[in-house]
Amino acid sequence: MPHLDAQFRALLSPNLTAAEIEQIPDLTTERARVLIDRIDRVRLFGHAYALLTNLTYGAYGPDDVLDFAREHDLAGVCIHVLDGEERSLRACRVAGHA
Repeated sequence: MPHLDAQFRALLSPNLTAAEIEQIPDLTTERARVLIDRIDRVRLFGHAYALLTNLTYGAYGPDDVLDFAREHDLAGVCIHVLDGEERSLRACRVAGHA
């Protein structure tokens, strides 16, 4: 697996020092299986930043971000209370919607 091992090292090394890169373990078949087995347990979240323009200038609201997460089987969302300005979570609370 030398080719895959080189790709594995390249993927992990962009922000590492030379000494840290030397400590990256080899990508063995066993290590690859462990990583593949873990993939299905990774919890993914929607982040409002990706939808910020729609929240601020479009018709999206916090409920649409939650709908997006549900429709894509995500574990939850990350949204700041002020994302979306007048349609933000804070604005909903002030208006008595929360």
